[in-house]
Amino acid sequence: MREEGDIGMTEQVERYARELPPLDTERRKMQRAILSQVEERLQQHDKNEPQAQNSRAYVSGSDERDTVD
Repeated sequence: MREEGDIGMTEQVERYARELPPLDTERRKMQRAILSQVEERLQQHDKNEPQAQNSRAYVSGSDERDTVD
């Protein structure tokens, strides 16, 4: 357009293009969703891990009591 002499229109188009938000592809949205799910599961796992260790200790402790009696 600039070569054709329509400088005003060229500047408007360029300004419009600069003001557009960055392109967000479906692939990128899926990546963010997967990362979010993984982070959520890791946080849940971290919260549940001490409980799981305690329950394992209790189970192994109860097994020992059963064999001693």
